[in-house]
Amino acid sequence: MKKLILLLALAAIRHSIIFSQVWAPIGAKWTYSGISFGLPYYNLPRTIESTGDTIICGKSCRIFIGGCDGSFSPGIEFLYYEDDKVYYYVDSVVGFTMLYDFSAMPGETWTCIIRESWSYDTTIFEVVGIGNEIIGDDTIPIQSVKNSDDYGNWQWGGKVYRYLGDYFCFYPQFPTADPWTGPIRCYEDSTTFIKFVEIPCDTSIFHIGINENVMDNLINIFPNPSTSFITLTAPGDLPIEEVVIYNHLGQKVLVAKLVNNVVDVSGLKVGMYMIEVRTKEFTCRQKLIKQ
Repeated sequence: MKKLILLLALAAIRHSIIFSQVWAPIGAKWTYSGISFGLPYYNLPRTIESTGDTIICGKSCRIFIGGCDGSFSPGIEFLYYEDDKVYYYVDSVVGFTMLYDFSAMPGETWTCIIRESWSYDTTIFEVVGIGNEIIGDDTIPIQSVKNSDDYGNWQWGGKVYRYLGDYFCFYPQFPTADPWTGPIRCYEDSTTFIKFVEIPCDTSIFHIGINENVMDNLINIFPNPSTSFITLTAPGDLPIEEVVIYNHLGQKVLVAKLVNNVVDVSGLKVGMYMIEVRTKEFTCRQKLIKQ
């Protein structure tokens, strides 16, 4: 019994060491997968790094360099952490807006103002669940997050790691951007290294196309993003013979059964997928976002 208590105490100490350090210390780096659904299929590293400090509007900010395909960020951002929340600098008119609320509980929301090239957009994030995820030797608190407004133009992959951000990209991405960046491969700083997937952090992986006779982005998927059921329509209303869904690694995760062109995707994990729809004349591929 004493040994068990000691082990639990050591686990708690390790957990506190990881997540009680200074947030985003200089040199901290997030590495994500950059996905392409064109041919040839590729998976490239995309990085975001904390590179320095600056003062904006009286706030001591971290300078973040790098970004994700499909996100609002041009590649440099100014963020600060306070009271378990992360804020990013929009511009001189708006000032700062909340990007994360790591303290939010299920049912609670926060509003984020998104900087766009010609105006602003607003999206509301809602926490729908909390829990923990074991990554290697680390237990990381997580939030399940969705857009509480049905028409939100900026989204995350749906799972937020405490202090580390969303598992698909640190910044929200436009839902119809193709391709999305993500998921996260690794997080590292001077005291911590966490590897989330099997892909090496800085490795580029190229693949031969899944099907060489492919027509991209011609299939109609509704709704997309989806939480449970989707309806598919092939060009020219051709009969659909088979539906295959691949994950971000190009692995087949579902050979779907169609009932009146409806597919049940409720069993898929939250994230981004490539859906391949086959007819007698051609094959169509398109991105599917599962919320």
